[in-house]
Formats: sequence, C-alpha cells, structure tokens
Amino acid sequence: MFKIWFDDYLLPSCAHMLAGVAEPLGPSSTLAGIEEAEAFICPGNVRYDAARMDLAPKLKVIARLGVGYDNIDVPAATARRIPVVYAP
Repeated sequence: MFKIWFDDYLLPSCAHMLAGVAEPLGPSSTLAGIEEAEAFICPGNVRYDAARMDLAPKLKVIARLGVGYDNIDVPAATARRIPVVYAP
C-alpha cells in the first residue's frame, strides 16, 4: 500500500478516499514514520528542504496543496528525481 506523509491532520471526510489505496502517515512532531513515506502532501506552513527529503529515502513525489512552490526546495527535489506537483 502506498504510504503518504501528511504534516497536517487528514480530515475525516477525506480519509475514506485513501481506503485500500494508501496509508496515511504523520503528522508527528518527531517525524516518526517519515522514513516510510513514498509521498509528501505539503501544506503551506512547512518547509520541504533537502534534509527533510533525505529523511524519506522511498520518496517518489511531493504534492503541494494550494499554489506556489516557495516552501519546497525544488532544486533539491529535482536532484533526487522527485517530481513536485500542486493542486490549487
């Protein structure tokens, strides 16, 4: 099952969309479990830099909720061949 890291709580009204497809991970102030993440779902208030990407060696995609990439180190993601996408 695909593992997705959330730095914000997943709304209960949305959780059913992941059932049988993906396992939500996080949020956690200690980042416990982030090493299993295959995707990051990014709110606008968390910085996604090279150090955070290195915590998740299985990372395959970074998805930004909203517009803009100012909180994502796109060159670091590109260097790791990790696509960065957004959902406005």
